[in-house]
Amino acid sequence: MAPQFNTFESFPPDRAIPAADLARIVHDLRNGIGGIAGLAEILRGTALPAVQDELVGSLVKGVENQLHLLDSLLQWTSAQSETRDSESFDLVDTLESCARLHHGSTHDKDVRIVVDIEPSLSSRVLGPSTAVQQSVCNLVSNAVRYTESGTVCIRAWRESLENVIVDILDTGVGVPESLQETMFQPFVHGNHQGSHGLGLAIVSEYIAAMNGVVECLRCEDGAHFRLTLPLEEISPAPTAMDASGQRVLLLTESKFLSESISRAFAYHEFQVSSAPCASGALAIIKSHKKRGSEFNLILVDANQGGLDDADIITLLRDEINSSTTIVSLQYLGESAAVQTRIDLPLCRRSVAHFASHHISGETDEVNRDNRDLTSGRTLQTHKIAPQQVLVVEDDAIQRTVMRRMLEQDGHTVEAVGSLADARTRLSLASFSVVICDYQLPDGDGLTLAREFHQGKHSSTPFFLSTGQPSAVLQARAKMAGVIGIMSKPNTIETLREALAALTHQPPSMA
Repeated sequence: MAPQFNTFESFPPDRAIPAADLARIVHDLRNGIGGIAGLAEILRGTALPAVQDELVGSLVKGVENQLHLLDSLLQWTSAQSETRDSESFDLVDTLESCARLHHGSTHDKDVRIVVDIEPSLSSRVLGPSTAVQQSVCNLVSNAVRYTESGTVCIRAWRESLENVIVDILDTGVGVPESLQETMFQPFVHGNHQGSHGLGLAIVSEYIAAMNGVVECLRCEDGAHFRLTLPLEEISPAPTAMDASGQRVLLLTESKFLSESISRAFAYHEFQVSSAPCASGALAIIKSHKKRGSEFNLILVDANQGGLDDADIITLLRDEINSSTTIVSLQYLGESAAVQTRIDLPLCRRSVAHFASHHISGETDEVNRDNRDLTSGRTLQTHKIAPQQVLVVEDDAIQRTVMRRMLEQDGHTVEAVGSLADARTRLSLASFSVVICDYQLPDGDGLTLAREFHQGKHSSTPFFLSTGQPSAVLQARAKMAGVIGIMSKPNTIETLREALAALTHQPPSMA
């Protein structure tokens, strides 16, 4: 007798798993599989024979693929079951955070993420923040996955009093003709390894529920997806600074980066010129010198084709005034020939902070102090000093993985599995940093964070670890005194980046 299989449609409704229970199951599966990924990563960091190293590498990739599937299932469940209540949230920060989140996945590609937000767009809006964040992140994730070289651009502007437009553009392979009619249906995907066909379906669910529109405007020579979001602005436009008379020369071959930075600086009344190459920049500089005008500021892309920024700056030095400030535009991991820099992906706060310094004449002082103008932080290139770390994680495998990874870098680690045990350790010992899971058997990590910063540990950095970061959780965590959210599964790189942030936190914005 042939076996009988139930489809999703024919499965009895009274036997269906409630969305909340399914989310918990997926969360627990994700924790366990994430722990396996972490153990494999630790093993790969040891001196393995070539064959075994290759096998462990394949294991890591396979586990990451399964984690991606679980993430998609969890998002799909949430998209179908969550309420869409409107709340106040920072749209600009949400878009910029999404760019930073996915920047790490471009390290093994020749791909850069550009954020191009209309400078006058109000930051705070009223709408369903989780729906917006998840939709944008899914589209950016797809864009990075299907782009081997070039640019992924997040562009946003207000179309009307009622709507904000968010465009996700890329220079990748585009959308196959065979999928153009069905791309927003669940489990429809191309041939790319690791794709499960849920990303666009999740976007469609979220956007439809908030009465917005998602559409694909271009399918060839890269993709262009557009979100029309009914978001009400509840804060005024950012204040523009008066930099009139200040001339800026931007040197980058990236059309997306040029448009983004030109708009951002022009909003503060800078007079912006741009060139795609060093020879073009020299021609513009010489032309201005003939007219008796000099550039106050030159922004040089650190990743400029065949020349690095050191070569370009050497070419420009003979033609520019000694008072001209040269600034490097660079992404994390790129080297720069000058100490004064603006980190990419570009964020609104970076431009405002830099413009303020430059207009007030403090740029030279900041440069001498070797401080990063995007946040006022001191640049660090040395290894992070050993820390005394308390890890609070209820999953035994994840706890072991985090402890081993941190100890591998020379840190002293104590690891516990509950809030109660964490409170006991904190009452008996001092730690230089705490990394705490969000969901624990006897409460959540935010409870410990609030207690932590109301007591004697108020100055100790506290990180929250979670498999499902969101704009809502980020806002709650910030209010509780959390310095940052780490996305599970934790890797050696994410742990190092978190601890590196301890040495260059931005100054108080009070």
